[in-house]
Amino acid sequence: MKFKTINTIICSATMSVITVSAIFLAEIIGIANELFRLPYLLIVAVIYAAMLLSESKKQLLLKWVLSLPFSFFCFEYFWQTHYSIRALNWIIEGYGTQSAGGNFSGFIVLIAFVNKKLSHLTNKKVSQL
Repeated sequence: MKFKTINTIICSATMSVITVSAIFLAEIIGIANELFRLPYLLIVAVIYAAMLLSESKKQLLLKWVLSLPFSFFCFEYFWQTHYSIRALNWIIEGYGTQSAGGNFSGFIVLIAFVNKKLSHLTNKKVSQL
């Protein structure tokens, strides 16, 4: 009995990780190629259904109910670690790199910062004289 309980908890955690990661990856796959999204979701659904197979209805319900809090923690982990952004960087080459407009505005901010520091130093030297 103890082994079945531990197995049920592990299976519930695994189901939640599969479900939450499928949500993120389905969006990313849709960006890369829309044709692969539906087959991917069907494969995930088959895996999820296979993991729900149980000896009794009580164990099935326990797996499903335990997967809910695990899903919340998994989603929170993915959200805090910016999983979707890192996955987009793996799939779409050049995603997340700074554009020409971003480089230009960064250059303007750098010039303004240097100008402010130079004027501060000039004012300091003039006040010492």
